[in-house]
Amino acid sequence: TTLLSSAASDVYKRQVAGRTVTVEPVDLDVEDVDDSFVERIQRGAIWLTVDNAFGVSVDMELVIAGGGITPITKSVTIPGGSSTQAVEFTAAELQSFFGVPGVKFSGVGSVGGSEPPLIVTPTLRAAIQADLEITLRFGS
Repeated sequence: TTLLSSAASDVYKRQVAGRTVTVEPVDLDVEDVDDSFVERIQRGAIWLTVDNAFGVSVDMELVIAGGGITPITKSVTIPGGSSTQAVEFTAAELQSFFGVPGVKFSGVGSVGGSEPPLIVTPTLRAAIQADLEITLRFGS
């Protein structure tokens, strides 16, 4: 870590390529979903709204696991800057964890490429909002 200026003691120049990025586990809280809802699921997606102030891409493995289900892993590349993208799920994948207690969403990845060192300050943040979209079948 190299300090850029003694006047800006919280400003550093860092090489971030290859560094690990972690999405801490979040409880999906889907155990109370009724079976009559689960059986109508056709497909779905988790929409990721990203604000990545670092401006570098991150190759991630997103995981839905816990509660005794077979883990579901999806690969996604999070670009630098702001973006929105869908991570698609089949009906079988979604039905495997809805109604199950203890299911969590998490992820791990690494910063891609050979970006030059970044100027890092305490105000730089990366935020991911995840919204679940489900398509249901109605009628017979």
